[in-house]
Amino acid sequence: MINYKMTDLELIQVMTEETQVLGKEGGTLDRLINEYNQERKKHDISLDKSYTKCYEITTKDKNKFLFICRKATWFDKHRGLETMNYDLVSVFDSPTGLMACQIVSNQGVSLYTPTFFETYVHLTKLELPTPLDVVKRFFIHYDCMRSKPVSKLGKAYFIGSCKVGYVLGKVSDSNAILVNQTFVTGENVIANSPLLLELASDVEDIKSNSEYDYNVFSKRKKAA
Repeated sequence: MINYKMTDLELIQVMTEETQVLGKEGGTLDRLINEYNQERKKHDISLDKSYTKCYEITTKDKNKFLFICRKATWFDKHRGLETMNYDLVSVFDSPTGLMACQIVSNQGVSLYTPTFFETYVHLTKLELPTPLDVVKRFFIHYDCMRSKPVSKLGKAYFIGSCKVGYVLGKVSDSNAILVNQTFVTGENVIANSPLLLELASDVEDIKSNSEYDYNVFSKRKKAA
């Protein structure tokens, strides 16, 4: 069962195994994607609307996941699986609060700390009833993320850009996991740090590059 005491390699192994089981052909994710498409038709959702749904999953090993799917913003019309993007996020408790973890196809494993969600809900001034609602809210609205590495005193850090703001974090000692530690809004970046402003600008330049493929952040590959 996924927990906060796991080593990086243990966490990666379990996340990979669970993702493969959930994502196998005809499995849980296929069923939920079909349910999502049927719901769009049932409620006559316009094909040009994103329409986001968040499903809660508990696996056989008692691991809890959020499966969030929507029409990808870079497509004009919803045409089924090929125009969707989705996030599969593990959520689990720690002594200081709820944590989240996901496999990001081109960046490895990304871990979100309780402090990250605390700063997110504080700076966005959200009033949500539970920590799980906060996690759902972030992943429903964050869209895609692009990160830029930063080296300081021999240690590896990063700044990431998402739809709702910026993420600051570090690379774990094993170099296997991106640990998302703090959320900042665009206003905070501008007001508090010229360095952050410069890094944020660099990240936005990366995202605007014509060779930047948003699909790598969201397209699920079927397990063999």
